[in-house]
Amino acid sequence: MNSLCVYFDGMIMSPSSVTDATHCLSLHYHMYGSGMGKFSLMTYSPDAGYWLYAKVEGNQGNQWHHMEVNLMLTSNTWARSRDIVLQALRKNSFRSDIAIDDVSLMPYPCPVQVTA
Repeated sequence: MNSLCVYFDGMIMSPSSVTDATHCLSLHYHMYGSGMGKFSLMTYSPDAGYWLYAKVEGNQGNQWHHMEVNLMLTSNTWARSRDIVLQALRKNSFRSDIAIDDVSLMPYPCPVQVTA
């Protein structure tokens, strides 16, 4: 039996049109399978390069997880945090998948989570 495996590493970059403020980025991710790689949430600017805000590695189980991250963004071309980058990289197996869904960017900080 012949089979076809399609593999690629993915990166999505946002447009550079935000106001100078703290923004809340909210998303859901699903990382399941053997040989799982990593998912990174970064910002990018031509002057400073990439700035890592969050990284998740390895098999996270067959379920969706929620992530909220405060990002300091600016419209300044040479500032540190201008573009948002979502990057998914596989490790050493085609038996794993990374999915990202329900991505939202709000022009205010993320709500504070209070635990009892």
